[in-house]
Amino acid sequence: MGSSQLVTVSFAAHLQRHVPCPSQSVGAGTLALVLDAAFTAAPAMRSYVLDDQNCIRKHVAIFINGVLHNERNNVQINVLGGSTVHVIQALSGG
Repeated sequence: MGSSQLVTVSFAAHLQRHVPCPSQSVGAGTLALVLDAAFTAAPAMRSYVLDDQNCIRKHVAIFINGVLHNERNNVQINVLGGSTVHVIQALSGG
């Protein structure tokens, strides 16, 4: 598989305090498949990122090529090779 067909997935340091998971290079595909492949390095990360309906948790933000993916229940969007996916903990407060 050439590098142009790979997606780089990284998890923010705050998430890695709970579950260590280095950046991953995985095959392109739907966001669900990309995340699934990245979770193979740290299966426990799945429960921090996805809920039991396989939707993105409210406290998690996912950026694809620097753009916030704000459809929590849509993990079937395509992520093209050469893309970067950053998974971070969304913080809120007042």
